Formats: sequence, structure tokens, C-alpha cells
Amino acid sequence: MSNTDQGGGELAELVRERAGGTCQEAGCDRDDDLDVILTDQAESVSMDALELRCPEHRSQSLTESEVLDHLRESTLPFTTVNRVADAFSVSEATARRRLNELKDAGEVKQEGISGEPYFIPDFRAASELISGLREHLDLAELDGEQVERWAREPYVVLPKDDGEYYIAVPRFVDLSLGHLHKQTESYNVFIVNRYIGWYSDLPDQIDEQVRLEPEFRDARVDGTELTLATEDEREEAWDELGGRDGGLLRREGDEKIRIQQGKEFEVISSLIDRGNLPFVPDEIPDSDLRGLPAGVDLYDHQQAAFEEWQEYGAIGVFWPPGSGKTYFSLAAADAVEGEKLVLVPNTTLKRQWESNIETVARDPDEWEVQTYQYLSTGDNITEYQGEDAQKTVIFDEIHHLPADEYSAAAMGDFEYRIGLTASPYREDGREEYIFALSGKPVGVDWKELVQRGVANFPDVFVYLYSTVRQKKQSAVELAQQKPGRGWVFSDSLDVGEEIADELDVPFVHGEMPVDERERIIGNDTNNVIVISRVGDEGISVPDLDWIVEVDSLGSSRQQEMQRGGRLMHSEWTEAPADGESAPDAHHIVLMTDNEYRKFHERLFAWEENGAEVQIERKG
Repeated sequence: MSNTDQGGGELAELVRERAGGTCQEAGCDRDDDLDVILTDQAESVSMDALELRCPEHRSQSLTESEVLDHLRESTLPFTTVNRVADAFSVSEATARRRLNELKDAGEVKQEGISGEPYFIPDFRAASELISGLREHLDLAELDGEQVERWAREPYVVLPKDDGEYYIAVPRFVDLSLGHLHKQTESYNVFIVNRYIGWYSDLPDQIDEQVRLEPEFRDARVDGTELTLATEDEREEAWDELGGRDGGLLRREGDEKIRIQQGKEFEVISSLIDRGNLPFVPDEIPDSDLRGLPAGVDLYDHQQAAFEEWQEYGAIGVFWPPGSGKTYFSLAAADAVEGEKLVLVPNTTLKRQWESNIETVARDPDEWEVQTYQYLSTGDNITEYQGEDAQKTVIFDEIHHLPADEYSAAAMGDFEYRIGLTASPYREDGREEYIFALSGKPVGVDWKELVQRGVANFPDVFVYLYSTVRQKKQSAVELAQQKPGRGWVFSDSLDVGEEIADELDVPFVHGEMPVDERERIIGNDTNNVIVISRVGDEGISVPDLDWIVEVDSLGSSRQQEMQRGGRLMHSEWTEAPADGESAPDAHHIVLMTDNEYRKFHERLFAWEENGAEVQIERKG
């Protein structure tokens, strides 16, 4: 049959009547010299396959490759006939023909009856999405404009408390940010605090809604001097910060306030709480810089942080485990002349830092490592004041510091500072302490580091059991079967001892002398060890292949991420070449059904950072 029928006839008249006597091409209303044409590949003529066209629109230029490009570039994982027709200003019949040709060629698939969505087979979750939408929408009549608007902003931002927001996002949308608060079968609900924009890139629409507007147009603290933009703001700051009770001393000139000696940290914290980052660029002078240690090679994100460090002299580094925080800060501090102090939360980290310093630093005698507890005990802080103070300080795992240790650490007379943490988030809401003690925030996108091979998320599995006995037995079997080097974590000393005895392997715990712990962990012949929470953080084992958690600290996300962080640490002194990926690593969490119901939120530590958690029933 011909593709063009210029004759009359009853069928042609019906087509003309249905078309209203004008060309059916989108945007065309020509009513003369029209033809009835067959626009679909069909063995017999149907009304849907016939359209009325003017000479300019008798043939369509739409190609299969154009339709595929449209689908691949779409913000949605599927398309419909009317969306293709609208996108290319062609008839629905032409759009349908091209989509059906692609379907016949296996380039796209189609869910449901004719006219419903088409999608590229490797679009993850497209089928599930379409099935779910079909329950509520007639997808053949989907409003393309509304769907596009939703796809550009597929979330809702709701106020929570002062300075905090809920953000609800469909689970199939690849967006992870802030603190994952709740998860349903279809939605993730995040909590974002007012500081997140300082160290994390947010979508513009979200940033506009949650951005913490500074209370003062400009506020800068330089030593004991607070400078405001105007005299009016100076008076407002005096009242808002509490005057002398808030650590201020006196007004000076038109725009300055003198801060009481020793109250600088308190004033900076108050300003940060009000949305101001009061750090003045205080460039490290060339006379204090001597270059990086020999053999040190920085990644791009580390080099950018090093440049910020040189400009400000005080930065907070907020990167994921395994992305080189320790390596960077050690190298950056070693590039500065003078003595250095590293402050850590426990003796295990203290010893590891001392070992790393011996490996990388050009002069280990310049370095001292102490715990925060030591600094805040008695009058020990006086050892780090005045002429006795080191020039540079590194605050490691700074999120752990309670208020009293923050205050003690802030009283040290250090010229240059670096704060380190994977998560500047505190359950008590006092994140301003972290920023105040660290300095200018420096963040990085976790998923970008993973994609570049700089960091590596392990494969995370949750195995579910009916009983504790099944769970413990599975821990033993996994440790016996899995190749490579692995740790079995148990918070319970009784459970840990039981599993270690059955496996005939060492059990490392807090009651064991530190020297013995380190000897066992450092012994390459111990392919499997059982370990308590003393192994949660600060221990880098570069050849660790798997972790099994049999007993944990409830719903603690911090513990979950710290334990998984053991697998995200590669050999930190030897960065892999760009593009190389770390080997697969397995992080396996064993839970009874009751534990999963009560403590499943600990697993949010992975999902809120973009990692996938696979849940399997085992017993």
C-alpha cells in the first residue's frame, strides 16, 4: 500500500474530520493541499496509522538514534510516545513508530500495553518504577511537563528544628546527603543541618532552601580582635554575643571589639552558631614553609586542601575513611618548620600516628602525639602554652571531643591547625565546636572519590537470622570459609571469646595490654582475628579483605562507618595510580530479626553516603 493517499473515499473523509481539516503535525495549522498518509508500519490500515499532512510535513526526520539519545539524556529512566513527540515536534504516530522500531531491535523495552513507557534495558529500577507508577497514574497520558518538573526537583525540603531540615527523596533517586533519618520502602528522609553547605556540594535548589544566612554581614576574628562590617553591627554583636559575659572585653574604634584573653574559641563558636565563618586568611609565610617531605605525592583533592591550608593556616578536613586524611595532614604539617602536636582520642591511635610519623616525617623528633584526655587533665595544658607550645597542631577524629576537652584544646597557643573527621556531626548538636577548633572547612564528594578510585566502598551485606545461636555459628563458618585476611567484630567479650575459641584464633580486646594488641594485629600470619570495639577506629590494616560484625553497639552509625572504614583504607603511604580501583572488600553485618528491627538505623551510615546495602535471609 502507498504511504500517501490523495484520493477521497470514506476512510479519508473520516481522517479529515478527525483532524479538524488541518495538518496534524505539531504546531502546524495549514488547511490546504493536505494528504492522508500512513505514518505507522502496519499490515492493514487503521485510524491510528493515518494522519492528515501538508506537503512540508509528509515525511518525518526523526531518527532512531535521536530517540535513543533523548532517552539516555533524560532525567527520567523512561519515556513515552507523547514525550518523544513533544521533544522533537513530530506526530505521536511518528514517535510511536520510532519507539516500536527500537523495541523490535532490542534497544528499548516496553512495560505493559502499547503506549506505556519505553526504557533502556540497563536503566536500574526502571521496571520497578514503572510498575509502581502504573498503580497511581495512566502512564499513556502522562503529563510530560509535570514529570520533567518533578525530575528536576524530585525532593521536598521541610523545616525541622532551628537550623535543621528534613529532605524527603524517593529511594530510586541517586541523591544522598546529610544524616539519613528514616527509610521507607519508597523514600529516604534525610536531616540536613545548617552547616552542610560549608563542606558539601548541594543541588542549587536545596542549597537555596537550607543555606544558613550569616547573622552579620561580615565578622572576622584575628587573634583577640573581632571586626564587624559597621558600627551598628558591632553594637548588635556586642549584645548578641553576651558582652563581657560572652567573652568580649571592650569596643575599639568604630567596628572592632577586643576579645578577652582565652575566650577566642568561645566567641568563634558563637559566631559560627550564628552562621558566620569568622576565619581570616592568615597565609603561612614562606619563611615557615619548607616543601612536602620527600616521596610525598598528593591527589588533586589533597593538593587543593594543601593550598587552602597555606592560605588560611587553619582548616577542617572532612573526608571519608580511606581518602588520605592522615597522610595529607602529616605531609602538610611536615611542610611547616617547627614542632608539631597531634591530638587523638585513644592510645591505639596514638601509637599508630607515632608509627606513621616515623615512616613519613623528615624529622620525627619534631613531633609529639598525645590524647585529648591528657591535654584536659590537671594543668597539662600549660605544657602547650606560651613559648612551650608547638607551632602546628592536628586534631584527629575531632568529632569525638566533648565540651571540656574542646575548651582545653582551644587554650593551646598553636599558630597553625588542622582538624580531621569523616563526619562533622555530633549527636548533641554542637557542631560549631568542630568548625571553631578546626578552621576553614574543606570537604569532598565521597562518591566522586570512589569513582576515581581514590576511596572504595566495600560490598555491604546484612545477613538475617532467627536466633543468636544461628548468628554466632554463621560467624564461625564465614571466618572459616572466606579467603584472605579478615576481622570478626564483637562488642560482647563473652561472645568474642566464644567465637575465638571455636576458631582457635586470637581475641583482641581492651583488657589486653596495648603492646600485645599491636603485636597480634601486626602479625601477618594471623589471617583471622576476633576483635572488640578497640578495633573500631584508627587502625589501618592495608591488606584487610573482609569484616564480619557479630555483635555491635546498637544503632551507632559512627561505629558502623568506622568499622567499615577499616576496609576503606588502602596502603596509605602508596596511593594507587589514577583510574586504578581498590580490590573488592566485603563488610558483612550479622543480625537477628529482633536486632534488625531495633538497630537497623546503624546501616544508614552506608546509605546516607551513597553505598548500597544488600539484605539476605540466612537462618
